[in-house]
Amino acid sequence: MKGVKNMRQNKKKILLSLSIFLFLLLIMAVGYASFATQLRLSGSAEIIGAWDVRITNIEVVQASEGTNPGTPSFTNTSATFNAQLVKPKDEIIYRVTIQNLGSINAKLENVVFQTDEKTGSSAILYQTTSFANKLKAGEKTSFDVIVTYDENSKIPPTTKSKTITGIIEYVQE
Repeated sequence: MKGVKNMRQNKKKILLSLSIFLFLLLIMAVGYASFATQLRLSGSAEIIGAWDVRITNIEVVQASEGTNPGTPSFTNTSATFNAQLVKPKDEIIYRVTIQNLGSINAKLENVVFQTDEKTGSSAILYQTTSFANKLKAGEKTSFDVIVTYDENSKIPPTTKSKTITGIIEYVQE
């Protein structure tokens, strides 16, 4: 009997210890919850940089006597001219200005100038000068388009016109 009594006392001690442990655990959980803080983060992002690379001018800088350079015109993305040449060696030079009016730096990605060689007059020659490969915000660059009546033309050509088309592509640096 004495063994059964000791067992009961041990069970009571174990139950009492377990109850105290669970009570302390509950107090710790409540204490942790009262001192715990949830921090939340929220935000948004906005792109405020401005992309604005454009043609800002085209002007005649030189024209041989007797030629007619016309009145060149431009928009933000195109420049147009209509040169009228009279005789071999005549030349008209147009200066095109490109400016980065945005806040994002630009770099030159691609340049292609093409003429209608198959259908255009072989007596009309086009040349272009180089321009900046990089345009920081606020900077500008210029290049010349030189239109020449070929000095080696001995006979007046039957085809009297030739078109040039250029694509200049700047991208974000």
